[in-house]
Amino acid sequence: MHRPARHPPVVLRVIDYGPGVPEADRDRIFAAFQRLGDTGSTTGVGLGLMVSCGLTEAMHGTLEPHETPGGGLTMAISVPAALRFAQPRLALRSGASGKGPNRRYAQP
Repeated sequence: MHRPARHPPVVLRVIDYGPGVPEADRDRIFAAFQRLGDTGSTTGVGLGLMVSCGLTEAMHGTLEPHETPGGGLTMAISVPAALRFAQPRLALRSGASGKGPNRRYAQP
């Protein structure tokens, strides 16, 4: 069942003016260890967009690549706006300070 959102989503755009990604390869950039031939760089292992996509989907959002006007790639992250925060899964036991290695948690 799909319920229409009462509030517009929050959208964050990360704009890059580099060489971009051809449209035919845009689905591949979300695969693990995918660097699309970028072997000249020694930084990164090709997990960033896969992890970002997983985190965004966990928040019931989307992560979509778009062409940047003038060249490059823009990643658009869209997540539902939340009016309240989720309850924490763990709570401190009474008397525990929550600091240091002796902190203790109780299941809700």
